[in-house]
Amino acid sequence: AADDLHDLCALDVTNQSSAEIRDGLMEQLSTTGFLVLTNVPDYDEAEFLRACKALHALPAEVKRTLYLAHDEPRNSNRYRGYHPFKANDASHKEFLDVGLPIGQLDADERALPLYEETPWPTGAGRVWIRERFEQTFASWYALALRVVRLLAEGLGKPA
Repeated sequence: AADDLHDLCALDVTNQSSAEIRDGLMEQLSTTGFLVLTNVPDYDEAEFLRACKALHALPAEVKRTLYLAHDEPRNSNRYRGYHPFKANDASHKEFLDVGLPIGQLDADERALPLYEETPWPTGAGRVWIRERFEQTFASWYALALRVVRLLAEGLGKPA
């Protein structure tokens, strides 16, 4: 019934205090289960959308250089890279799986076979795509760490 409906709360992660964000997170995640985060530092949605469109508009032969090894045996990347649209795939999507740059991992993590560099399109006029994706990833990663810390704090756990 109508009593079961909750409004999504927009949490402004730039202009609200950590306590306000923490309380908003706890409220939304203990009731609705969803929330909206706004004003994410260093995130430009319009520029990221432009980079996404540019990536998907690349010629097929360029995208093929980003495919995972199981889709393009000449490539060595096993986890990170471009996943092409496949008609028989239930997800019906294509995407680029981006990971944390290897240089940001500690030596123990770098030694594990689960980590690898994300392949990027090369050539004139394409570097900006990588830069925008990496900046967006960095801003989302920083936000995720902050959200997890605030959730831990809200649950009375060490942050």
